[in-house]
Amino acid sequence: MIVSYDEYQIFKTSLIANRMHSESLHGRLPATYHLPATLR
Repeated sequence: MIVSYDEYQIFKTSLIANRMHSESLHGRLPATYHLPATLR
């Protein structure tokens, strides 16, 4: 797969943002919150 540099930067930034967001939720919400809605 070939992606442009801009696409790569956006992808990397979104990954970091998602990880930071999920880490900020840990400990403050029950574990079931992280499961897909269909599994709750």
